[in-house]
Amino acid sequence: MPVLVRLLSMVKHAQSLLEAEDIQKQVDAIRDERRLLEHPILFPHFINMSHIRQQVLNQKHKTYTDTYEREMKVLTENETWKRLSKDQQAEILHEEQYRKNPRVIHRR
Repeated sequence: MPVLVRLLSMVKHAQSLLEAEDIQKQVDAIRDERRLLEHPILFPHFINMSHIRQQVLNQKHKTYTDTYEREMKVLTENETWKRLSKDQQAEILHEEQYRKNPRVIHRR
């Protein structure tokens, strides 16, 4: 996939992030000034968007993990939960897709 197409896709998905605002303006300027074929201009923005995406994913993962651990503590201290067998507990967690490490879907 061409660098420009990937960069535009990343910028589109990051529209709501303050960190991506400056990159969005720069990419818009490149597009508006018709400098799209100058790939060296695009690479720094592509790298910056990749870093922003990684930072956001890391933060979201940390938030999920913290929430998971807090809620699992509440659940495991619940008297009703304690009365269930380990198999029943495992089945419920599986059915509800309650995972410590969620799957991340990579879209290209």
